[in-house]
Amino acid sequence: IHNLTGKVLGFGGRIIKTETKAPKYINSPETAVYEKRKVLYGLYQAKNAIRKFDLCYVVEGYMDVISLSQAGIENVVAVSGTAFTEEQARLLKRFAPEVVLLFDGDEAGVNASLKHINTLLKADVNTRVVLFPKDEDPDSYVQKHGKEGFDAFVLEQAKDFIGLIAEVKMRGEDAIAKATAGRMMAESIAQIPDPLKRAAFINEAAQLL
Repeated sequence: IHNLTGKVLGFGGRIIKTETKAPKYINSPETAVYEKRKVLYGLYQAKNAIRKFDLCYVVEGYMDVISLSQAGIENVVAVSGTAFTEEQARLLKRFAPEVVLLFDGDEAGVNASLKHINTLLKADVNTRVVLFPKDEDPDSYVQKHGKEGFDAFVLEQAKDFIGLIAEVKMRGEDAIAKATAGRMMAESIAQIPDPLKRAAFINEAAQLL
């Protein structure tokens, strides 16, 4: 794990054996030089590609970053299992005007996406989300479908937070589900500092609801 200038801050290890009760990952603890809330895994290697495309993919784990990078998708960083922080959001904003979260499509992935979105919106970062099919993650998907298949899937599936909340929280014309979705949309819209963007998202939410 490097800082922005390439100096080593810490290490992360992933277990190889499958039949064991040991933890899947072992990471360096917090130290005076390694403050996890201020670090994004892979940013040192990815920063030039992020600037080139004006876009950064954010994934959950080290292996997703490594696998995508090996496939030729280099503008990718990981939050490495921690809650996404305001410091990390501000760090990303220095390099990319737009972020796409690539998360598992299970309930934990959806909840993590929604939390990360609000942190990024507060930092005025344009944010979209791609949820992967059940039992898939960015690592497994790119290994099965290659860079072209991965790029096509992301292009087709990427949605803003309004679309994400509508997809996972609304159930047809169910009034309670609509109210829940509307409240979540309003809470996310309230994070956006730019009044013009807020107005655009309010309009989008109103049309959906």
